[in-house]
Amino acid sequence: SPRGVLLFVDEAEAFLAQRRHGNFHLRAAVSFFLTETGSSSTRLQLILATNRFEDLDEAVLSRLPFKIKFGAPSAELLQQQFDDRAGRLAAPAAERLRQLLGQRGEGQPHGLQLEGLGFTGRDVQSLFEEFGRRWSLEKASGGKRKADQDWLDRWLQYR
Repeated sequence: SPRGVLLFVDEAEAFLAQRRHGNFHLRAAVSFFLTETGSSSTRLQLILATNRFEDLDEAVLSRLPFKIKFGAPSAELLQQQFDDRAGRLAAPAAERLRQLLGQRGEGQPHGLQLEGLGFTGRDVQSLFEEFGRRWSLEKASGGKRKADQDWLDRWLQYR
């Protein structure tokens, strides 16, 4: 583009990890990155995203003039996302998931409960995707593979 390039790299730690912990190819990738970003440019804007900031190589971090940390979402935001995703499920499925979380959290608001479990927005999305699959499986199996408390407990344990 005549105006330059914006490069967004998600999960940057996958190739910009600390060199002392990586194999030859990983160290080579970090070294190449450092060589190519050694001077400022008006033609390249680089944005790195990671949820493992501490795993990035120190030299990579020194090349980043701005570091913005987004904390975990609040209980209120998690509740809003929960309600939004619940509104996309069939009403009986949404009610079942609300009941399952309600039983697990002893009536605690869902957002507060999810915050206590360390949920991110991605975790809420994943919960609804997995629950939707399990709900469909329950219906297809005639109720043999239930979306029940045991399923939820296992999913939370291994998420």
